[in-house]
Amino acid sequence: MFQQSLIPSTLHVPGIDNNIDLLNYIRNSGILFHPNITIGNSSLGGIGLFFNPGGGNGGTSIPQGTIVTSNTGYDHSGQRFQSVVDIELLRIPRGSAYTIITLIRLLEELKLRDQLITNAITGLPPIKESELIINFLNCMEPTTETHILITYFLAFKTIQNLRKRLLHKLPYYQESPVVKLDTYLNILSETSTIQYPGPHFHNKYNNNHKDIDDEFINTYCEMSEKIKLEYESLIEQLKILYRDELAFDIEELLSFESYFQIFQAIRSRILEIPRAVHNKTNEINGPLIKKLEVNETGGESLENIVTGGLQELSIHSKEKKHARLEPNENDHIDNTDDYVIDISLVPILDFVNHNHNNNSYFDIDRRTNDIVLKLKSNVQMNMNDKFEVTISYDPEDNIKEFLYTYGFVPQILNNSIGSNANFNENDNIQLFEMKLNNLNRYIPNSELMCKWLRILPQIQFVIKYNNNENVNNNNDESNMRVYINFFSNNLPLLFIPEISYNQNWLDVLLPHFIKYNNIPEEYDTNINGEELVNMFLYQEEHYDYINGIDPIGIKLTQKVGDVSINQEPPVLLPDLSSILEVTNSDFEDLIKRTLEFIVTVYLKQQLKHFEQQDAIRRMVVINDPVNNFDELVDNYQNFKIRVFNQIIKQYKSDPLSLILPESIAKVAWETEYRTLPRELTLEGT
Repeated sequence: MFQQSLIPSTLHVPGIDNNIDLLNYIRNSGILFHPNITIGNSSLGGIGLFFNPGGGNGGTSIPQGTIVTSNTGYDHSGQRFQSVVDIELLRIPRGSAYTIITLIRLLEELKLRDQLITNAITGLPPIKESELIINFLNCMEPTTETHILITYFLAFKTIQNLRKRLLHKLPYYQESPVVKLDTYLNILSETSTIQYPGPHFHNKYNNNHKDIDDEFINTYCEMSEKIKLEYESLIEQLKILYRDELAFDIEELLSFESYFQIFQAIRSRILEIPRAVHNKTNEINGPLIKKLEVNETGGESLENIVTGGLQELSIHSKEKKHARLEPNENDHIDNTDDYVIDISLVPILDFVNHNHNNNSYFDIDRRTNDIVLKLKSNVQMNMNDKFEVTISYDPEDNIKEFLYTYGFVPQILNNSIGSNANFNENDNIQLFEMKLNNLNRYIPNSELMCKWLRILPQIQFVIKYNNNENVNNNNDESNMRVYINFFSNNLPLLFIPEISYNQNWLDVLLPHFIKYNNIPEEYDTNINGEELVNMFLYQEEHYDYINGIDPIGIKLTQKVGDVSINQEPPVLLPDLSSILEVTNSDFEDLIKRTLEFIVTVYLKQQLKHFEQQDAIRRMVVINDPVNNFDELVDNYQNFKIRVFNQIIKQYKSDPLSLILPESIAKVAWETEYRTLPRELTLEGT
C-alpha cells in the first residue's frame, strides 16, 4: 500500500532503476509522508510532490486536520474548501539530512572502521574510504558549508565508482556504510542541471562581445571555468597521492562531467535549515550516523550567513538563501539567538519545486528537531483535484539568480486549486536587473563619470503579470506590464547636461584629499604622492565607486543654448549631495531623460545586437557540440526580447507608465535585490 500510494508504478525517477530502491531508502531514512502525498512528474520541471485532498491511491478520504468550506462555491469536482490548520505533509528526521555535522560523524564512523582493518583480514582494500575522503578535503580545501558538502559527495561518488569497477567484490566496499548513500548519489547524478558551456561561449562571450547585456552568461562561464580548474587541480594531486595504486585511475573514477554534475546538483538542491542550539533532542541520530563524540563544526548563525568561496559565485555579491522558512503562527521561530542555520541536503524535501505563489513551507519541529513540510491552511482545495506541493525558494523571483542557481526562468502558477487564497495581484511580480554595458559608446566618458558620481549603471525592471494567467517561457509580452525602479537609483544624475568628466583630476588630488579627510595643515602626513595617485587610479580602473575623496572627477559646464562649454579653470562639483541644487536640475525631468535614453537608444540597440549575435552563434555552433546551456541562453534571450518589446510599447503609449509606483515598490528590492557595488573600503569611509 505504501508503494502504491507514494510512487506510481509507471513513474521513472531519474537515477532510480527500480522504485523499490527509492521506497527502501525512504523507509530506512525514517521519512514519513502524509498518506495523500504522491511523487510524480511536474509541469514545473523534473519530479515533484503532489497532494490529493480526496485521498486516492490508498490515501485517506479527507486531509488531516479540521476542514471548513470556503466562499468560493462549487465546481464540477465538488465543493472547494481549505483547512483551518496547516497540514503536515512530510517529516524528515534531522539525522537523515546531509549537513556538515552528519557527514563529519559518518567520516568518524569510517575512520573507526578503517582502524580495525589489519593485514590479517582477507580482502584488504586498496583504498581506505576514510583516507580518500580526507584527501579530497585536503586537496580541495573547501571554505564554505556548501563547498564542504560538495567535496564529501564527490568523494562518495568516487568510492561508489571504485566499488562498481573492482573485479573482485571486496566485503570492505560492499558492506560499507557509504553504500547506504547510493540511492541519493544516483539521484544527484541524474538531477537535471545546466551543463558546462560549449567552447563557443567561453571564446565568444568572454572575449569579444562585452557590449551585450550578457552578465549572466559571462558569470556562468566564469564559474564553470573555475570549477574546471579546481577539478584539474584535484586530479593532479590525487594522481600523486595514489601513484602506486594500479586500481585507482582517478580520471576514470571521477570524470569532469560527473564532477560538474555533482557540483551543480548540490548547488541547486541545498536548503537552509534552522537547528536549535540548546534543544535536548539536538543530538543528531539517524540511520547512517552512530553516536560519536566529535566537535560540531557545522552551523551558521542567522546573522552570519557564510558567503564567498567558489560555489557561492553569484550575480549578486550578497548570497541569497536557497529556500526560505515561512513563519507559522502555531510553531514559529521567535528567537534567532537559539538557532543556527545548517546548509543541508534534505532527501525527498528537495523534490519540492518552487512557485512564487507557493502553497507550502518547511519548518522544524521544536520538540523533536525534525524537518517538516506543511501545507498552508489558506490553500484552496477540491476533494477530487490533485495539485502540486510548492515552496518558495526566494521571496522574490529574481530572474538572473534563478537562472544562475537553478537553471530556469521561474514560472508563476495561478491555478485556482492548490493556490494561496490570500495571494494578491501585486504578488505576480518578477525582478530583472540589466547592466548598461559599454555606456561610453552612447555618452562620452560616462563609465568614469558613474564611478565618481557613485552610480551603478544598471536598471531594475519590475515585471508584473496578469493575475489570472500562468507565466512561463511561452508567454508573449501581452500579459505583462514592466516598470523601472527609480527608488534609491541615482542613474538619472548621469543625464545632467551641466556636468562632464574632469580628466585633469590628478592636478587637484592632493589638496582635495587632505581637505576631504580633515587633515590639519600643520600635520606632517608624509603622504607618498605616487602611492596616492596609484590608489585612486586603481579605483578608477577596477572599482564601481571611488572612495576617500570628493568627486573631483566631475566638473561643471556652462550651457549656451544647447551647447555645453567647459569653464577654465574647471569648476568642480563640491559634493554629491548638492548636485541638483548646483546644476539647477529637476530629478523628475532627469528621469524622463533617462527613460528616453533607455528606450529609444539603448534597448533598441540591444535588440539589434540580439539579432546579429544570434545569427553569429548559430553559425559557430555548427562545428561545436551544443547542450542544454544553449537552450537556457535561448530562453534567456527570448525573455529579454519580450521584456524589451513591452517596454518600448509602453513608452510609445505613455512614457510615465514605466515608472514604478510607490504602491507596488518594496524596500527589499532596493536593499537585497540589487547588485552591490565593488568598492575599496578605506578606513574612515
